[in-house]
Amino acid sequence: MKTVLLCFSFMFCNLFGIYAQREISFVEEYIDFEINTEKFVINGVYLFHNNTNRDVIQKITFPFGISTDSVTVNRVWDLTNGESVDYRVLKESIAFSIKLNPGDSLSLNIVYSQPIKKENRYILRSTQSWGEALKIATYSLSVKGFSVDQFSYTPDSMKENIYYWQKKNFLPEKDFIVVLK
Repeated sequence: MKTVLLCFSFMFCNLFGIYAQREISFVEEYIDFEINTEKFVINGVYLFHNNTNRDVIQKITFPFGISTDSVTVNRVWDLTNGESVDYRVLKESIAFSIKLNPGDSLSLNIVYSQPIKKENRYILRSTQSWGEALKIATYSLSVKGFSVDQFSYTPDSMKENIYYWQKKNFLPEKDFIVVLK
């Protein structure tokens, strides 16, 4: 009997956890990267969707590829409501909350920079924590003053020192890494 109750408790907890993760979906991201002689700049727009018929407040931890001591956060902006989003700085991430109305979507703009290194990293694998692939992921990278030695993802195209990636149903298994010569 204890085993049966334990199994039901485990199943309930797992189902509740899955449901809670599905209230909000992280559905799209559009990111412009720039590597210049001074820094690695990330300017991203992230789209979230409320899958319920009620207001939902979602806590989000946004990871960086390095310690926040080396990161300059320029903006965390709710594009949908036209307002700044308060955030808390953690060791290698920032944390904040977003509120989405029933069935609605919200676009968030996060801009930050970090010192350039031989290997520059943007965390993509955290997408897996949402439990579903991004419907659309679009990336561009502008490189000024350096040559690229290697990418973790091969660009789809290039034009005038700007590299482009277009992904659909994208569930990254590795981070976005640019290795400079």
